[in-house]
Amino acid sequence: MSANDNPSRPITIAIATVATLLVLVIGVAVGLSLQTDNGPQRQEMPGASAPSTGSSTDSQPQRSSSSSTSPSTETTEETSRRTPSPTKGTSEKSTTTTENSQSESSSTSARSTTPTKGIQDFGTGRDDLDGLGFIGTKARCNPGDRAFAVLATEAGTVAAACENRSGDKYYRSDAPSGSLSTEIIVDEEDRIVARNGSYKYQMSPEGLLVTKDNNPIEKQPAASWGTA
Repeated sequence: MSANDNPSRPITIAIATVATLLVLVIGVAVGLSLQTDNGPQRQEMPGASAPSTGSSTDSQPQRSSSSSTSPSTETTEETSRRTPSPTKGTSEKSTTTTENSQSESSSTSARSTTPTKGIQDFGTGRDDLDGLGFIGTKARCNPGDRAFAVLATEAGTVAAACENRSGDKYYRSDAPSGSLSTEIIVDEEDRIVARNGSYKYQMSPEGLLVTKDNNPIEKQPAASWGTA
């Protein structure tokens, strides 16, 4: 039998042709699908009112940083309130030290300029004398002057012969009958005479002699006598 006499051959050729076409179609479809998946995709632009993902991400660390800084700041402020300032304490101590130094300096200066008890006894050994005369009595010289002779009598009278910076001399006494301040007219070391009108008052190692119109009216023996 010849080839032209085979009735199934055309059918086989047709089937093979259809199969080939199907393979081509499937291959094209697969190729298009792969090209579509790998191709660039269009990104949607964010709207004006909606924050972008990047902005949201950036703001998150800032909130975290603020939260972590705040406790530290509060802790520092709390510590500052509870802890006394060393500078203030040092300043107060320094101020107190300065005031104490000034006070001590003033006290020392006062002691050096103001005669005190027992500084000068004029050789009498008494402890109620200083450079101005008898302490606590009116038988004392003016501040800034000096006493150059002192006398205490057995009758209770105390007297001081004084001299100021100009060289003028005067007499101060304190007695049970009263006090007196008058000029000195005679200074002969162991004989000092003061005058008050018609009365004269003579100081000497023997005591105090009081005269009126040169007539003795009272004599008080000396208990202490001294000169400077």
